[in-house]
Amino acid sequence: ITRIFGVKRGKDELSKKNRMTGSEFFSRFPELYPFLLKQLETVASTVDSDTGELNRHPSMFLLLLVLGRLYPSPMDGTCSALSMAPFIPFIMRCGHSPVYRSREMAARALVPFVMMDEIPNTIQTLLAKLPDCTDQCFRQNHIHGTLLQVLHLLQAFSDSKYRMNTYFQQELADVAVCTKAKLWLAKRQNPCLVTRAVYIDILFLLTCCLDKLSKGNQPVLEHLGFWEEVRRIISGSELITGFPYTYTVPGLPQYLQSLTKLAIAAVWAVAAQAGEQNRDVPISFSQLLESSFPEVRLLTLEALLERFSTAASALGEKGLPPLLWNMGGTFLTLVLKENHPECLCKILKILHCLDPSEWLPQTEDRVHLSPKEFLIWTMDIASHERSEIQSEALRLTSKVIAHHMQMCDETRDLVAPNLQQWVQLVVSSCGDHLPTESRLAAAEVLASTAPFFLTNPQPILGLQDTLALWKCVLTLLQSEEQVVRDAATETVMTAMSQENTHQSTDTLSPKCLFCSEAPETGPSLHFGPLSPHECHLTRRIKGFPGGTSGEEPTCQRGRRERWEFDPRIGKIP
Repeated sequence: ITRIFGVKRGKDELSKKNRMTGSEFFSRFPELYPFLLKQLETVASTVDSDTGELNRHPSMFLLLLVLGRLYPSPMDGTCSALSMAPFIPFIMRCGHSPVYRSREMAARALVPFVMMDEIPNTIQTLLAKLPDCTDQCFRQNHIHGTLLQVLHLLQAFSDSKYRMNTYFQQELADVAVCTKAKLWLAKRQNPCLVTRAVYIDILFLLTCCLDKLSKGNQPVLEHLGFWEEVRRIISGSELITGFPYTYTVPGLPQYLQSLTKLAIAAVWAVAAQAGEQNRDVPISFSQLLESSFPEVRLLTLEALLERFSTAASALGEKGLPPLLWNMGGTFLTLVLKENHPECLCKILKILHCLDPSEWLPQTEDRVHLSPKEFLIWTMDIASHERSEIQSEALRLTSKVIAHHMQMCDETRDLVAPNLQQWVQLVVSSCGDHLPTESRLAAAEVLASTAPFFLTNPQPILGLQDTLALWKCVLTLLQSEEQVVRDAATETVMTAMSQENTHQSTDTLSPKCLFCSEAPETGPSLHFGPLSPHECHLTRRIKGFPGGTSGEEPTCQRGRRERWEFDPRIGKIP
């Protein structure tokens, strides 16, 4: 494989960097064409028997491994007499293998041998081979192999540039009609969770491809009645009635993930319908978040996090749909009882995206904790959990503290005893031995809290804690990771912008930010003129050149430099 396709050029072995077009492959190695075709024909004839006997052909894995490294080219069949069409029926036959891995490889290898404009017809042909619900005898291995081939072909077509063509959109609509004829494979009539999961994946992919298309004034899927069938599948699924299975059932995790993705897509589709706010959704997000399976909760939290993050950023001009209003209390309840690490991390991220004024007052009613006790809990999480959870807990803690700092004096005094512990958390997150995520979180926290603790004309923290935070800024500015340095630069930019604001608004009696003494107003030997709210100490903290002398930084009020001395010339003119 390495001699043919070259050394690995990316982490994903199936990316185009590590693959080759079919025309290029057979142009370089024309002698492999008859050899591979003959070997594949032999394998396909013995891959499965009518008696159900397991036949493992030793060449199947290697053949599919080579063919799976190819990808389609628009020049296939035009610049070479070596057509790839004879391989197609044999690869399809390999999809009937009793070995799960072989069926996957056969589905992946089929894609480069089907021309892009022939994919819709090929998919319809494969769907027509699937059994009906009235059939008495069928094999789940055959169904699974066929569905995998449909899924991979549909995925390749959806990723291509042709998917926006009107003709191919109509072809996909025809595929959706053929898919509706075999919907029993996605319901409880089909006892196999593995094949049920793949069929639901096909439905989900079709919804992604066709939901935005329009036919008249209705979306294509609504026109075909496709969404109504999807809602019936979800309403009759185990997400509503409960799961009678355990993790020992083959295919359960895959089925849970596929069903959850389809359910989330159905909820978003209902939320996007203008003027249909009263329409019932097939399942609510609260039901998905209360599932006992972490696969369901994790996928739901990922979908919600994407929406909340978009709404919290500048891109969120449309805001949140009504389905997501007033959900802060729900996440507040979940965060204390969640024991799955990845789910806990997602909940912390969502709470960080939300405005604390919406959910923080609900702590006593929801989790029986006062706002101060909840703050202590988040700091404990940031102190003891794994690195990624630590980072998110630190971000959330800092946002809660910043929220308290903006409130009345009574609220500020409430959290004041915990500020020193918070400073220690920030300092401990800046070590060079820590992961990039930890230092990035510390840099973002310093930038967001700079107006309260680093550049406040009326310092809240003590001098030692304030200097410790500025030392963290200097440490992060020297980080090897560019993303950490950029985040730390935001703190300096915030300090400079706030300093400029003070210069324009406070011109009567400028004071030093740390020592409350009037700074020097004349030019300095090393620094030049000192600006308001600036002394030698602040210059050292902000990384100006004079701060590298090694001398103890102090506010030298009595010291005066000779105005006539020019350091660039080195003598008195």
